[in-house]
Amino acid sequence: MVDFIYYGSQSELGKTKHQLEQELLHPAPKLVAIDIETVSLDDRRPIGLSVAVSPSDSFYFPIEPELSPNFPWHILDDPNIKKVYHNAMFDLTCMEDYKPDMSNIADTYIMSQLDGRPGRLDELAPIVNMPITPAKDMIPPRGTMLDVPYMDLAVKCCKDAEATLALYNYFLPKINMEYASIEFQIIPILVRMSNRGIKIDQAKRAEIEAKLGTDVQFYKDIAEGMGFNPGSPKQVAYMLSQKKAFLPMNKSRKGLTTDEEALRKVTEPLAAPLAALVLQYREKSYLLSHYIKPWAHTKRAYTYFHLEARTGRVSSTKRNLQNIPQGEIR
Repeated sequence: MVDFIYYGSQSELGKTKHQLEQELLHPAPKLVAIDIETVSLDDRRPIGLSVAVSPSDSFYFPIEPELSPNFPWHILDDPNIKKVYHNAMFDLTCMEDYKPDMSNIADTYIMSQLDGRPGRLDELAPIVNMPITPAKDMIPPRGTMLDVPYMDLAVKCCKDAEATLALYNYFLPKINMEYASIEFQIIPILVRMSNRGIKIDQAKRAEIEAKLGTDVQFYKDIAEGMGFNPGSPKQVAYMLSQKKAFLPMNKSRKGLTTDEEALRKVTEPLAAPLAALVLQYREKSYLLSHYIKPWAHTKRAYTYFHLEARTGRVSSTKRNLQNIPQGEIR
């Protein structure tokens, strides 16, 4: 078992890290910042956690199959301690198995949105003169955070937690905290929604897969009968041009754009039906490949919810369950 480390300004006092841990974490301060390191953005297994008690003092605790007896459960569990995260949705989703308290939290990512300057932690840290290294710059090619040397990983996690606390102090007087507190209260709900998922009716899913498969093949047969592949943007652009449709140039200026916006603007009598056919083919192909088939052997569908304080809306990633055209899959 790897022991925890202390990273901070009080090392010069000549005290051991265990002495500092006892003095700085027992009893814990009423405000701390938490940062969690995971295997990767996709593999969200937590491998370490840092607690910052000031913008210059923090502790890193590895999360292993057997946790250190020094692991700060008293901080994670205590509703009287405000715990600050940057992008709390990510950290708390990763830590749900450990049941951390989520009743008294703050999120500097949401605070940055309310201040009109949203960004990743490494983008915002220079505001408080605490530049940090992005995780992607530490990971070797085709590697994960497990491939980063232990001390480098621990120091990064500590710096992230310290920068988070510094950003909290920076944004605190700049935003409406009464409104922000309402946003913070929604985070635990979204965390539980993300981790719980939605139960899948496999019989209904199989029925939808068969219908969509038939529809996709129907549109593909029509297109191939006309001499083009509806899944090829270049062939679609060529056929529409032959039908006198005007299409804008793509960003590379080397071809024509056939995205949804461009196709919906096609009004030429000979080209409009063809554009509609391609749109139908793409929509049903996307539903089939992105949602229906991947759920064939799973009990629940999952997505990661996010709180967009600037718009007051909830968004989701991984698989966006909020924008599925419901009429197409019933």
